Amino acid sequence: AEPYAEGDLVSVHLDMDQRQIQFLKNGVVQGSADGLPEEVWPYVSLDNIMDSITLHSSNMFVDLLHSLRWNPSKTCKMVTLAENGAYAQLRTINGEETSGQGTVLGLREYSKTEVHSWTVRFEQNAALAPSNFLIGVAPPSMDLNKSLGEEGCGIGLDYYGYFYVNGRYFHVSNLNNWAAVAKPVRGSTAKHKGKAQPIFTFTEGKCEVTLTLDLKEGTLKFTHGGRNIGTVAGVRASLHAAVTLTNSRQTAVLSPGPIGKAEHTNEELVNILKAKGCIISSRLEAALLLIPRDLFVPRDRHREAFRDQKVTVRMTDGSTMTLPPPSFVATAMEKLSVGVGCRTFLDVGCGTGYVSALAACLIGDAPSSMVLGIECVSSRLEAARANMRLLRERLAGPLPAGLEVLGDPVKVLGNVELSLSNVLIPECTDGQTFDALYCDAALSEEDLPMFLSLLKPSGRMVVIIDEEAVLVTRSGQDPHDFTRELICHVPGEFGELEDPTPWEVQDAILRIKERERKKGFDQAKQDIAALRSFEYVEMQQRVQAAMQRISELEAMVQ
Repeated sequence: AEPYAEGDLVSVHLDMDQRQIQFLKNGVVQGSADGLPEEVWPYVSLDNIMDSITLHSSNMFVDLLHSLRWNPSKTCKMVTLAENGAYAQLRTINGEETSGQGTVLGLREYSKTEVHSWTVRFEQNAALAPSNFLIGVAPPSMDLNKSLGEEGCGIGLDYYGYFYVNGRYFHVSNLNNWAAVAKPVRGSTAKHKGKAQPIFTFTEGKCEVTLTLDLKEGTLKFTHGGRNIGTVAGVRASLHAAVTLTNSRQTAVLSPGPIGKAEHTNEELVNILKAKGCIISSRLEAALLLIPRDLFVPRDRHREAFRDQKVTVRMTDGSTMTLPPPSFVATAMEKLSVGVGCRTFLDVGCGTGYVSALAACLIGDAPSSMVLGIECVSSRLEAARANMRLLRERLAGPLPAGLEVLGDPVKVLGNVELSLSNVLIPECTDGQTFDALYCDAALSEEDLPMFLSLLKPSGRMVVIIDEEAVLVTRSGQDPHDFTRELICHVPGEFGELEDPTPWEVQDAILRIKERERKKGFDQAKQDIAALRSFEYVEMQQRVQAAMQRISELEAMVQ
């Protein structure tokens, strides 16, 4: 069989009547065998890559079968279920169509910090206009006589694109700032009528909505027809899949979610950041979509790369480096206004190179633009350089639609320079100053003047002091003249600045001396050249004066 790669889907098919087993990779048969015993169970042997294998679904586990059925004990009196719980429907009265509201929950309770996915298929007569519905999640204690999204009744999304959360509603178009625009619902959420057009489409009387509940990240994502509808953050266990029906002509069928890696993409990461309230400009969003965060972590950690969390990587020499949470990086880029009047950027402790690459894309290829990443550990620096080479190779092809605003990424990344240096050494950047500085390692108040000296007047930096991320702006020529703005509180787990070794200090002193010697030598050459130039001009003037005098004497003789 070919080697397995990131994102590959491995399927195991069993035929217990024939005692046969078959293995498939992405739908292609890899091998088969027979002679199985009478009873078998799924088994995975992990080789130090536990986080890279996900069991998506199996019809061999009784508890996972619960995901495919509605719960008869968690069903409103207005709702009737099929005998096996496969579908739910509002009760009819004497066989006549009825309208109203009725809520039903799924059998399985989602409480573990894992990723859960399921699909709800709504079916009705294709010749009739679609009825409204609410789909989402609800706590097991929900009052089933109410509809989804009412106070204490979980989260619901209706046919017209209105979200309902704890008795308040907002349209999906306001998802990024919903807390500010949400309004209270008067009465039942199922009976609320807005002015928006439907966001879901019924095809031949069927409409499928897929929900992905990530209890580790605390998000709930809705997708339909292959496109993302929206992601809600701040979701907490324990929860059940749930729907609220409004018409007896419509049925709801619960089934497993599609198997794939939709939650392992830059798009999903951006959706999570937006759902959490991160302010992301269109240019920053394009950069986040372009730079694959998983490229900067080991392959067995790729799932972590698409979560809003830090990733700590252990190097071969025993040292570690940390990839900061995307929300922190995004907030820092916005605070520093990278790309908006900021043309030079210093990444202190560049580590994996992710922040340097992101900043380069934001700044673009304008004249005099530059991104400098400095790292004091050689193994980290080599890792960052290797990551940058891989990134250039991956981005060498045509850009995805909508990302053209960033220009040519390969050309832009050519402005990134990564060097071995320690920020605590004087003149670590050879006297160069920057518009913006980023450092996610904790530093002390005593280090501030050193950092401020690396900024141009009016330059900005985001640093961490006493477990607080702060925006520091240099106010003028004096490095001690600055203003400070608190961004957020951060746990003390990003690491601290590393003190320079005696060898680094000695090397820096020699480098400064050599630069000063060269500077003095160059100045002496300039002085000599200027003196020679002066002597040459003076000699020319004397010759011209002599020639003029000779001409005058010749004229007198004649």
